[in-house]
Amino acid sequence: MRIRVAIAATLLLLAACTRPAPVEPGPRPGPTPVGTPVGSPVSTVIGPAGGSLAFPDGGVRLEVPAGALSHDQAVSIQEVTNHAPGRSGRAFRLGPEGVKFAKPVRLTFAYADEAVRGSAPELLRVAYQDAEGVWWMYRAVSLDPAARTLTVQTDHFSDWSPVVGLQILPREARVKVGQSVDLRIVGCYSPELEAGDGIAIPMVPECGYDPAALSARNWSVNGTAGGNAAVGTVSATGGKSDGTAVYVAPARKPGQNPVAVSVEVEEFSPESPRFTLVSQVTVEEGCSSPSGCWSGTVDVVYKGTDSRTGEHETLSDEFLGQYTYEVTGVEHDDPYVTLLTAKGTGSYSRRHDYAYDRTEQVRCSDMRPNETEVEKAKTTIRDGGESARDDARLSLTPGGEGYVLEFRPHYVAWKGEYASWYFYKGACNPFSDTPEGGVTTRSARAGNFEPDGIEVTGKLEPGRPIQGSKTWTGRMFGFDTKVTVTWNLQYSE
Repeated sequence: MRIRVAIAATLLLLAACTRPAPVEPGPRPGPTPVGTPVGSPVSTVIGPAGGSLAFPDGGVRLEVPAGALSHDQAVSIQEVTNHAPGRSGRAFRLGPEGVKFAKPVRLTFAYADEAVRGSAPELLRVAYQDAEGVWWMYRAVSLDPAARTLTVQTDHFSDWSPVVGLQILPREARVKVGQSVDLRIVGCYSPELEAGDGIAIPMVPECGYDPAALSARNWSVNGTAGGNAAVGTVSATGGKSDGTAVYVAPARKPGQNPVAVSVEVEEFSPESPRFTLVSQVTVEEGCSSPSGCWSGTVDVVYKGTDSRTGEHETLSDEFLGQYTYEVTGVEHDDPYVTLLTAKGTGSYSRRHDYAYDRTEQVRCSDMRPNETEVEKAKTTIRDGGESARDDARLSLTPGGEGYVLEFRPHYVAWKGEYASWYFYKGACNPFSDTPEGGVTTRSARAGNFEPDGIEVTGKLEPGRPIQGSKTWTGRMFGFDTKVTVTWNLQYSE
């Protein structure tokens, strides 16, 4: 079992000179599944005088002009599951399939605001599915923004759906604070426009790269170019503008949520109007790492004492270090180890007293007095203070059904003073007498307390925190030091 842890349409090319060629081959036309009926159909009989039929909730309306039919004909509308590429609303089956009209009939589809998310009303189109399962998108439709309707004329029945040929994906997204969302502009029709019949062009099963993406500019968040720290940022990706970008959510939920990540594009050519595509991104509190987050604390206590008394020297040494490391995120994550960001705060103190005191009487000879040699030395360390460091590293690696938590504490600097006094007086060598007050020397003493690396293990229980405590004794500062580590880490998606 693995544990991850350790302490970011062009519908047509009007002329080759107005649009660069795609950077990669475009998607190819192909069939999609045929929709299956949803609910009950509605039907009526329409004759040479013409007539109409509307779906009960206004999803689509059929209008047959006078003279379109030479005799009475039963017609129906059946809602079906929608498999149209770039579908934007519901799909309907008009029947009977194969009926021919002497005059074009009108199909009017209603659309809601949700239908144009990620696109624009002006980019809405209507498409039908042929006998081979391929969807064909009408090049032009009649748009009534006030009534929110799309109208096309046709001479045949089939499965029909409103679609958007050019859009931004995802249209909607949810992201945790600090995480990112990849955005891209796509088209849902074939770049081989000559394959069309002059009225409609074939669509591709999966929306993909579109030449219109090359016109993308002015990526913004809530109308601010590039965004900012409060609402998140957006920037184009890749070496050139190819209609891709990445949105990075802010560290906190924005006041206006969801945020609108937008981009401007041209549908046909540089001379055509520009449209704004918008992706609605909701920012949520929670884990800011795509691979999951760890939070919690690791407490470390070092406590050591040492003392000894010899013929000429005495020593008293004490050290106390108390630290709490708060896990705030994931610094690095791969299949083998996860490094966690950990901010450590705490305090330490050291009291070190060392004294050396020796006095000797040296006998020169029977004819001369003895001489006196005295040597004194003292080392004093009084150090303590607050420690706040951001470079502590915790790593958690998988270990079968258990885990291994490795912790490498930072070092602590200490300082102190060394003083010595030397006196030598006698008759053995009168020319080497020391001054009356002896010889005194002083020097600073400094070093680093470098705790040993810590490795603790425990049983891995899915869905439960990683927690435990361990105490042992190690050699630090040259003497035995008791180390106690207590850890409590929780994983969250």
